[in-house]
Amino acid sequence: MRGSKIIVLSWLIGVLHFNSWAQSVRQIESKIEKANWSASKQLLQKALHRDSANLQLNLLITKWYVSAVNPGYQIDSAKHYLDKSKTYYQQLPIKLRERANRWGIDENILSRLESSIDSLAFVNAKQINSEVAYNHFINQYPSAKEVGMAIELRNEVAFLDALKINSYQSFQQYIQSYPQSHRISEATYRYEKLLFEAKTRDDKLNSYISFIEAYPNSPFRKMAEAVIYERSTALGDTASYFNFLQRFPTSAYRKKAIDRLYYLYQEIEKPFPQKLMTDSLAAVHKLNDDYWVPVLAKGKYAFINSSGEEVIPPQFTDVEATYKCGLVESDMLSTSEGLFGRNGKKIFDFTPIRQALGLGFWKVGDSTCLKLVHASGEKVISDCFNDIQLIGNRFLFVVKKLGGVIYTLHGKQLLSETWDDAEWLENVLVLTRLEKKTVYSLSALEKIVKGEALEQQQVFDEVRAVGKERLLVRNGSLEGLIDSQQQFIVPLSRQTLLLESFGLVRKINNEFLLDAVDLQLANQKFKNYSFNRQWLLLNSHPNQRIWDTRAKRFLPLHDSSWFAAGLLFAKRGDSSTVYFNSSNELSFFGENKITIIPSRDSVHAFFVTDAKQKKTVYEVVNGKKLFLIECDGIESLNRDLFMIVRKSKKGIINRAGKIILLVEYEAVALNQTHYWSTFKDKKFGLVDVQNGQVIKPVSTKGLSILNKSTLIVFKDGFYGLMDWSGKSVTEFEYDEILPWKENTIWVKKNFSWTLFDYVTSKVIIDRIKRFDTWLDGETEKLYRIQRENFFGVISSSKGVIIPPTFSMILNVGSNEVPLYFTDKEVEEAGVHVVIYYNQNGKFLRKQVYEDEEFEQVACEQ
Repeated sequence: MRGSKIIVLSWLIGVLHFNSWAQSVRQIESKIEKANWSASKQLLQKALHRDSANLQLNLLITKWYVSAVNPGYQIDSAKHYLDKSKTYYQQLPIKLRERANRWGIDENILSRLESSIDSLAFVNAKQINSEVAYNHFINQYPSAKEVGMAIELRNEVAFLDALKINSYQSFQQYIQSYPQSHRISEATYRYEKLLFEAKTRDDKLNSYISFIEAYPNSPFRKMAEAVIYERSTALGDTASYFNFLQRFPTSAYRKKAIDRLYYLYQEIEKPFPQKLMTDSLAAVHKLNDDYWVPVLAKGKYAFINSSGEEVIPPQFTDVEATYKCGLVESDMLSTSEGLFGRNGKKIFDFTPIRQALGLGFWKVGDSTCLKLVHASGEKVISDCFNDIQLIGNRFLFVVKKLGGVIYTLHGKQLLSETWDDAEWLENVLVLTRLEKKTVYSLSALEKIVKGEALEQQQVFDEVRAVGKERLLVRNGSLEGLIDSQQQFIVPLSRQTLLLESFGLVRKINNEFLLDAVDLQLANQKFKNYSFNRQWLLLNSHPNQRIWDTRAKRFLPLHDSSWFAAGLLFAKRGDSSTVYFNSSNELSFFGENKITIIPSRDSVHAFFVTDAKQKKTVYEVVNGKKLFLIECDGIESLNRDLFMIVRKSKKGIINRAGKIILLVEYEAVALNQTHYWSTFKDKKFGLVDVQNGQVIKPVSTKGLSILNKSTLIVFKDGFYGLMDWSGKSVTEFEYDEILPWKENTIWVKKNFSWTLFDYVTSKVIIDRIKRFDTWLDGETEKLYRIQRENFFGVISSSKGVIIPPTFSMILNVGSNEVPLYFTDKEVEEAGVHVVIYYNQNGKFLRKQVYEDEEFEQVACEQ
């Protein structure tokens, strides 16, 4: 810089002597050379005052300001007077301009001088190296060749200044001030990042929501949306997902939310809302809607559906052993190549541990490191853990080295503490550490999710669910009751709480208080109590009181009372009262003995008053009198029938007291529905109480009903068919008879089963050694039959589906939609011909295996 100044001064000395001011100029120069800066400036100012437009004087003061050793050195002033010199030069008449040229002053010289001053100014700006200095240079020296470099340096210094402040405001100002800077991309990124951090610094859910509303185009919107999605649905219930989808319909996480919601619906077994069914999810749903079966082809396992269609081509070396028995309904496939979705997409590499947890979650890994993945393809927890379990289908309890940690279903840690155990009780999260239990209500968990302040949580020795959204809590000898919002219903006290169906009972000092049941019971203590239906027996010395929990009143005092068949019986003096409900009761006087009639169906109850062998039967439910009858004993068979006993003989009457079956049998027992078996003289009979039909005892074994008109009867050592008139329908020559359908029965004779139509005597299939029942429904029966050493399948509705010609037959499908795996073994060739048939016996697929291959595909049953 000093060298540049010397060059400028030398040039000025040579050119300033060409006019009438030469004497004054030499005098000024002399003082400048002697470094008499003050005197020289005074002379210059006086001269310029007299002739401000003098070219020589303006150039000389330029020299004065540009002198490096001058205390008054000021490059901006030098620039100012040089600009004036240039102007005056342009204004000189031609002759004077030519004269100036002869003395060495021309446009080129002035331009070179200007360049030198520009350079000196740029050097000054660089030395200061500030945004202000560079801006000053750029504004004051706009024609300098260094302006471009100054702009770059200015932008860089300004960027560093913004970086030091490191706020979104500093970068926002930078972006607005210098939009053409090469740092604009980085500045923009930093602005957006710092803006996002500043607006969400409190880490509250509402702050993230406000951010995306205020800055919808922010590159950090998706990050904010991730937090909003994870926290809005952190409580893990379907309602939170619906709320998220409704409030943020355009969120980048909409699809993920719908996917998760789909698996929640799968768990609760409800139809998924059609309006949310995306194309990809519909495809998954269709794949999940059918069971699959593995097949072996070309040495690799493939999967087929119930129609025999190959849904995943051969690609797996091995599959789960249980898959080989068919009916694969899992949403993911566990194979030797890893965990695969039903769409064929690989979810995770092979690991020794692969366990479905529910809600689409799978625990994968080995004994040293477990991870969590989801059927949708999401890697939920990638960090290693020791174990994991679902808590209430809402949260994850992740066990690590130092203890268990509560995570949301999104794999985000919800609580920082570690715990020994976790459970979900009545919409409350109960966490155990060192045998102390801390409870978190849903509202408390919601506060945590939203980032709001949380009050001190309640800690107890014991927490136990005792009713809907009711928790019994204990600390030492103190017990209390809280609701699912952690509000005390009964404060902690030295008491034992019993939550009964009629209300809360408190036990203090071996006495019971029922003030929580009704205020009318307040300030009373009872030694014990019992409850039935609506009646509460309260014992306190010396009286026993009866409280009607529905009518909210005490009954009159009695000598004694008891419960039976849901009724309240009370006795006072020689009178007895039966209470049916708050407004219905019956009183009996004298020697009436009241007893409950035994009931075989344990559903319908009756009671009887017994006076001088005459029994009056009443209905328990309302006290309605049914009939009066003389008998030794009576028993309820069902709502409409009673068995009576007279001198050890039994019969049946209806609820009107009418005889249905004469009192002459040794035993009467229910056969089925409205049919009753009778026993007399070592023979069995049958009565149809609905239609009034009777078969007198003729069989040495109990009769069976084949259909409305035909019975299976055992007589003379063999089975046969008989109608209600007692006429034989078939010969009595069979060892066993089993119903099949309509007029078709299975009969066993000489160790062989035959299926035939007993009306037409047509044989459908014979020589059956045995059969296995695969389905035994009212409308459909399905048997696997065996003839000699070969197997087949027969249906009551479709007939013979597969003839008994196979070495093995298995149903690898479901009972509703069977898929038959059949094997024909050719022992001489050492091969197995495996054919798959659908539920109707239609051929689907054939594979030929050698013995070793067959072992790989055969189900080990």
